[in-house]
Amino acid sequence: MTRVHPELSTVTLGSGATIGYDQLVLAAGSRPDWDFIPGSAEAVLSENASTNYLFDLAPKTWRLVDAATSGTAVFTMPDTTCPCAGTAQKILYMACDLWRSRGVLDDMRVVLTVPGDTIFGVPVVDDELQRAIDDYGIELRTRTRVRSVDSGTTAITIESDGATEEISYDFLHLTPPHIAPDWVVDCGLSAEGARGFVDVDPETLHHRQYENVWALGDIAATPGSSSGGALRK
Repeated sequence: MTRVHPELSTVTLGSGATIGYDQLVLAAGSRPDWDFIPGSAEAVLSENASTNYLFDLAPKTWRLVDAATSGTAVFTMPDTTCPCAGTAQKILYMACDLWRSRGVLDDMRVVLTVPGDTIFGVPVVDDELQRAIDDYGIELRTRTRVRSVDSGTTAITIESDGATEEISYDFLHLTPPHIAPDWVVDCGLSAEGARGFVDVDPETLHHRQYENVWALGDIAATPGSSSGGALRK
């Protein structure tokens, strides 16, 4: 689809055809918002950085982890919506385990930036992850947001409690904030400030304004993490 017209109960397809609907269920997912962090798109395509949020770059991530023997490795979590935020940390612990097994972890400075007051925001999970962070010697930066990335100088600018800091990196795993696809952003189904995600009742996934519109998955503006673990709860 290229457009939804909720007031007419029709959708426009890529072919240009228009189809009417009685009920519309949107499961359009989300996409990385590279404009949110200046330099992020260029960074993940550069020699020393990657992201597991792009399918084609996941093998590159592991190649960089596998090749690292010293230096500074930075892993980030965004301060806005992203699918399964835990993915940003899974690669961190896998990398540290590999580096320790090879005897190079002590030669690495490993930094994790998270936007919240705690590692993950769920007490029982925080307790377990804190043990891993202490065990691996990870430098945890809470209440920290990524403001820009400069792939030319291999430096990331972060902000914490109003103060900015630049960290030079030898390896960067960047988790990009996500936004709804453009055609959803433009169709008027989102609440103000919701980055295009469809405004639904989180208990029913029913749109708050249009009786015949529903949304599920990453495209639905529901509280909590967009992940299987959050859905289970």
